[in-house]
Order: sequence, then C-alpha cells, then structure tokens
Amino acid sequence: MTETSIRPIVEAFYRASSERDVERVMTFIAEDVDWLVQGPVDVFAFFGQRHGKAAVLERDRSWCRKSSADTSRSSRCSRMNSTR
Repeated sequence: MTETSIRPIVEAFYRASSERDVERVMTFIAEDVDWLVQGPVDVFAFFGQRHGKAAVLERDRSWCRKSSADTSRSSRCSRMNSTR
C-alpha cells in the first residue's frame, strides 16, 4: 500500500495564499466549505465564520479593499479583484 502525504497540498495552499493568488487558492476550497478563523471579529473583520466558497472569497476581497492603502498589498489585491 502507498502512503499519501497531504504536506505538498498544504504547502501549495499556503504558498498560493501568501502570494494572494486567489484563483489557485480557490482550487483547494470546496463549494460547501465551513471556514472559521478564531478571534475578535470587532477588531479584525476577516475573523469569524464563513459558509461556502463565495463567502470566503468575499472575505478576502473585503480585506483587500480595507487595506488598499498598504502598497505592499495593492498589487496582490488587484489580482484578486480581477478574478470576479
């Protein structure tokens, strides 16, 4: 029997996420995902629970809109917003 490791899959997900490559990130996420990021939602709006791929994508787009003043994020976010 062959052992399968999920490590390459997780590393690819994190790499795509850190590069803000939304198209690649979304290939790892199921349509019916139940996404939860623990933390104070009143402080960080991207925390909290999201249901479905579209809600996760909108959370990321919202984060980009709010942080558009940060020039290090602007080019990565422009790629994200262009995938609508």
